[in-house]
Amino acid sequence: MPTPLRFIRVSGPAIENIVVAATDKPRVIGRSADSDVVVCDPEGTVSRRHAEVSLQGDTWRIMDLLSRHGTFLNGEKLSPGLARALRDGDQLRLGPWTLRVATDGEGPRSTYTQTLNDVGSHVSIVRRPDAVGASTRRRLDLLMSCAAEIGAATDQAALATLAVNAIAEGTGFSRAAYVRATGDAGGVDILAARGMRPDDARLSRSLVAAAMEGTTATLTASDAPNYGQSIMSLDIRSAICAPVMLDGVCDSLLYLDARGNEATPGAGLDDAVGFAQAIARLCELSLRNLQRLRLEQDERTRRVELQAARDIQRIIMPPTSGAHARLEYHLRCVPGRFVAGDLFDFIPIGEHHAAVLLGDVAGKGVAAGMVMSNVQAHLSHLLKSTRDVAASINEANTLVCRYSERHTAETGGLILFLTLWAGLFDLRDHTLTYVDAGHGYALWSSEGRMHPLESEGGGPPIGADADARYQARTLAFAPGSRLILYSDGVAEQTSPAGEFFGVDRTVAAFETTRDDPSGGVHGLVEALRVFAGLGADDARLAFADDVTVAGLTLRGPA
Repeated sequence: MPTPLRFIRVSGPAIENIVVAATDKPRVIGRSADSDVVVCDPEGTVSRRHAEVSLQGDTWRIMDLLSRHGTFLNGEKLSPGLARALRDGDQLRLGPWTLRVATDGEGPRSTYTQTLNDVGSHVSIVRRPDAVGASTRRRLDLLMSCAAEIGAATDQAALATLAVNAIAEGTGFSRAAYVRATGDAGGVDILAARGMRPDDARLSRSLVAAAMEGTTATLTASDAPNYGQSIMSLDIRSAICAPVMLDGVCDSLLYLDARGNEATPGAGLDDAVGFAQAIARLCELSLRNLQRLRLEQDERTRRVELQAARDIQRIIMPPTSGAHARLEYHLRCVPGRFVAGDLFDFIPIGEHHAAVLLGDVAGKGVAAGMVMSNVQAHLSHLLKSTRDVAASINEANTLVCRYSERHTAETGGLILFLTLWAGLFDLRDHTLTYVDAGHGYALWSSEGRMHPLESEGGGPPIGADADARYQARTLAFAPGSRLILYSDGVAEQTSPAGEFFGVDRTVAAFETTRDDPSGGVHGLVEALRVFAGLGADDARLAFADDVTVAGLTLRGPA
């Protein structure tokens, strides 16, 4: 049975742990009062609708909702609209907070315990060693022998057990534990222990709190006059707590103590501290390796999905050039690092008409590709049967809204929508009737002058508003006129300095090739490649988004 999802504060302003119930409905996290999980962030680094978590089968997933400052999972910025699996122990950065993911059922088994409240007037018992003594040969040999085992750990539970055994043998302490803070006041989860029962462990709260700040902390017998009554009753004579750090944040802790007549490192405490810090460092490297393996697996899964989407895109795209009567087109489509579902079609209709479509489906991967192919087929049929651009777009909007409602209800994903430019050429009357449904990237050349085509008044992206009614515009398209359509991957491509390519550079690229329709399309892609600082070989031609450019020209009579 799916378990609730918890986000436990690791660093950042004090907040209650975030708990998301295991339901089929996705939950939005943000600072807006309308969010399902409201995060109070006076600085505004958390967006009003920042991220969405959903339960798909037995797996929790998180998706960034175009947040201003981004959502980071294990140090990697999430691509908006692309859901990523959450695993127990993952670290999520949301605004000023670093949160640890707790999915309970998936993660390493642990035992919750309360640390002893020796904080306050007794905080002076915590001291931090200024220097680490030289390691003994025995500890060095032990460190070398356990390094490979810790590095090869397949999960954090195995890592914790290996670390506890190594640190106990290398320091001489009879009690050792691998713990994580829970976010509750004084509470910790014990992932592995030696010399103590996890369900009856008593740990020093001040020692844990000090180590959580990122510095190894110790207690020694010389601090005895300052012990709190709870520590005195346990007769703790010596203790060490070493943090395991990830990206500057304490992920977990190695805890050691000796009580009563149990052996202590004595004068060798500094050496014991050094060994504990070395094991903590090995744990950090192992955790980073586990994160890397997770990311590699996720990347392999994404590549399979993106390749499937590219296959769909390639199959339904028309040839790179073609003509109907005196209207010819030239097309260049370059897949980006992420397939976003670019759509293009050239549709001959009877003897004197032709239609053109260019759009961009929100989202990435197979889902975007399937929506693209369905909308393309539906619009092709509608335009051929009605020759009415506005009516066809209105019908397509109803279809996509229906897809979107079903998609959201079944998967908890984002609302599906697509921006689209659709035009119908009348080759006898020399007119072009078009609808711009939130696309905005079209250029028109008349009498030798290239300029952006009016986009206002067409309507919102298809699928964004079920009640939207789209309006068409008509303009003269005489022989010699040119229409340039391009995707947002052109205008929004950035240079190494972070500058957008924009509309003006697009216009300039076509102004220099006004007499060469094919050259203009390829010239724009080349100008974009140079602007982005990409290599000339195809292997390095990886734009941030799909780049689709189409040029259409009406030739004069022969």
